[in-house]
Amino acid sequence: MRFQIWIVVAVTLAFAATGSADDGKGVSLSKVERKNLAPVSHEPLTVHFPRATEVVLENGLTVLILEDHRIPTVDVTMRIRGAGALFDPKDRPGMAQIVALLVGEGTTTQTSGEWAAAVEKLGAVMGSNAPYGSPEAFHTATGLSDNVDAWFPFFRDAVIHSTMPEDELKTFIPTQLAELAQEMAQPEFMARQQMMSALYGKHPAAITSSTVKSLKAITRGAIVDWYKTHYVPQNSVLAIAGDVSAETFLPKVRTWFADWKATDAKAELPTVAPAVAGPVLLVNRPGSVQTTLMIANLAVDRRSPDFIPLNVMNRVIGAGPQSRLFLNLREVHGYTYGVYSYLSAGTYTGFWQAQTDVRTPVTGGAMTELMKEYQRIREEPVPTAELEEAKGSIVAGFALSLEQPTEILARAVDARTYGFAADYWDTYPATIARVGATDVQAAARKYLDPKTLRVVAVGDAAAIKADLSTFGKIKAVPAKAR
Repeated sequence: MRFQIWIVVAVTLAFAATGSADDGKGVSLSKVERKNLAPVSHEPLTVHFPRATEVVLENGLTVLILEDHRIPTVDVTMRIRGAGALFDPKDRPGMAQIVALLVGEGTTTQTSGEWAAAVEKLGAVMGSNAPYGSPEAFHTATGLSDNVDAWFPFFRDAVIHSTMPEDELKTFIPTQLAELAQEMAQPEFMARQQMMSALYGKHPAAITSSTVKSLKAITRGAIVDWYKTHYVPQNSVLAIAGDVSAETFLPKVRTWFADWKATDAKAELPTVAPAVAGPVLLVNRPGSVQTTLMIANLAVDRRSPDFIPLNVMNRVIGAGPQSRLFLNLREVHGYTYGVYSYLSAGTYTGFWQAQTDVRTPVTGGAMTELMKEYQRIREEPVPTAELEEAKGSIVAGFALSLEQPTEILARAVDARTYGFAADYWDTYPATIARVGATDVQAAARKYLDPKTLRVVAVGDAAAIKADLSTFGKIKAVPAKAR
């Protein structure tokens, strides 16, 4: 299947600084001028989204194949719902990640070294991950199409025939402990731990890392049992994109996965509890020259009709260098090198979040400007030109993503996961184009609720506590280094 999408997007920004930023007193404001001189079409982008061949095998494994013969490569992703970190045992956070990373480190037919050498010789690249906050584990492979029949079985063996050898685990755990120690020293890591706990409470999405205790307690027997329980075909999607023929490749896939037996295992998550108010959480880092600031609200899952206007709102307020937060905190006030917001939405209720790192002396000023933009998007309709630029940026990114078969396939998998209509991606640009200023403001008022806004700061408490107290009661919390 061949397809071509052409799009030209140009945004011209001229920055004229009239002075330098200091510690927040008497800041000389920079002038940010949007020229808007580039020719931009205002016609909605028309997309004919390529359709993948979809088949459900006898064991329940869903297979999607998207043919694209422009480049002689094949990309493969196995998404296993129920094998992500959200399904970690309560007393063993990190289990899913360890299992994912040990996949391929020894199979029923080869040792870790033999498997790795064979894959390398065939010129294929394989990887695995089970991110925190995700219900899925992801296993990927990329290789040439002319020898896909040779390297694909190695991918299959890694996913469904891993043995999790004891010697590999003994080598792996110390490495994980060292990486965890490094992470726990990072202020962003500390802030994220506190924020997810504040937003999600007892829901598994509150967990953002393993712990020293859980890593040391994990045994091979526990790993193997978890792997056998959660790596099952009926909860999995195998997505294949590239230079293959669905007609000839599907029979091979049926053969390769014929011995992967279905079970009764489900992959259901608890619902997210309603948002609750709380104090400003302050993690003390004595002597820190910077403060990490995070603000967040619970928002929507990906199926919600409010996702689209909320996504446009996020683009306006903080999802890029043309956004309000960036222009305000960086270009106008010089408080930070970067400040961004993002919207997380999946199969369970996600969140909207903004964050930045600022110099300790300007913590109060930076927080003031964060909240100013937070209130502004709720209280004032977005001007037409700014709204159109934000929507155009979203559509442009979508269009450019369609140049990559793997991105198209990922969207096809998402459509299946979330139960989207068959023409969802065909009409996506037009749906974005229809979002109006009233829609954006309504979404902001509904989900950016000051009453349930959570705030986390990591920095020198002695230097920043007084400034932060303006924004709520302060609760000192320790870094979750455990």
